[in-house]
Amino acid sequence: MKACEPPRVWVQAARFRDCEELLVSCLPNCLHVSVAITATKAKRHIYLEKPLAVTLQEGQAVLQARKSTSLMAVVGFKHRFNADCVLIAGTPAGMPIRSMTRT
Repeated sequence: MKACEPPRVWVQAARFRDCEELLVSCLPNCLHVSVAITATKAKRHIYLEKPLAVTLQEGQAVLQARKSTSLMAVVGFKHRFNADCVLIAGTPAGMPIRSMTRT
């Protein structure tokens, strides 16, 4: 797959079934704009991982598309690959955080 080529899964997901209200996008950064605008046209709320867009102009296009709707759009940052978060996630429940050290 090329750097900005949509994966086959997204091509299928772009059809949006009627029962879906929210789209959670975990795609490469270069696809965030097309996903957000497609979700807006399909009247879907969206959660995008950051960044919203690769360029300022793309970000403004997403904001403009969503501006005239009452749809929610959230840009979040998941720490799933952050070394500290990985360390904490792999510890037994109830283990005090202060007793953990990274080697």
